[in-house]
Amino acid sequence: MRLGMLILELILAGGWIAIQPMAAFAQEDTLSHPGYIDDVREERTDPSHEVVIMPLPDLGGPTLMQQIVPDKLEKDFSKEFRNRFGITEYEQVEYESNRFADVLENEGRLTPVNEYIALQESFGKYMLAKLADYHANDYLKNNSSTRAIYEVKQKISNVEIKDSAGYKYKLNYDIASNRLSLTMEKPKEAFHKSIDTTVGTNAITTVRLGYDVDKTVMLKSEYGIQNDGLTLQARKALAKSLATTLTGQAFGKDQPGGVPAQNRVLVGLSWTD
Repeated sequence: MRLGMLILELILAGGWIAIQPMAAFAQEDTLSHPGYIDDVREERTDPSHEVVIMPLPDLGGPTLMQQIVPDKLEKDFSKEFRNRFGITEYEQVEYESNRFADVLENEGRLTPVNEYIALQESFGKYMLAKLADYHANDYLKNNSSTRAIYEVKQKISNVEIKDSAGYKYKLNYDIASNRLSLTMEKPKEAFHKSIDTTVGTNAITTVRLGYDVDKTVMLKSEYGIQNDGLTLQARKALAKSLATTLTGQAFGKDQPGGVPAQNRVLVGLSWTD
């Protein structure tokens, strides 16, 4: 009998020793970490705090990119891009290279890949030359010791003549694009006239005429002498940044890149930022 009681006491003692760590572990497991809760319903009573993201400080001046490429140059780049890759949105898509076309073949209107890359490189060189010329002029103009050089350079590159009828003739030479432009204008006149020509072996001469019907409607015409291409365009401004265009084009001979001589009418919708 005593032996049985002794065995029972040992079993109970061993069980108590085994239960103690488990009970301690269970007690520690119920202790929550600061910031955590056992029931999400308690979150409804917790106050919420909105995280306010502060905007970047206004330095009160142009950014570095605006200093490198000011608004005037952006407009010049856009104008030159249209001159090289097409006036209308359709023409700009037409000039794009098809990456599935063989570089040794000319698929109709598609520009071969190597030729399109050459056009892009040429436009990139123009942008670099334009930036260099702009910042060189800015340096010469804003330094008293070099301002005289700037004034001589401007007089050679920009010639302006007025006649008795009130017309102003502006002759401008752009060293970056190697283009010579002659513009004839009269104050408050709705009729615009200009002639652009590229100096060099690949000379391109374009005659442009425009007429402002009113503040929202403009008529434009352009004739390229070398490519015998005539473009007539009516532009209607729908909003400050939205406009629609109706363009008619007639080519007297085949165009570069395998575009055949043709007549076409294009309807466009353009948006500018």
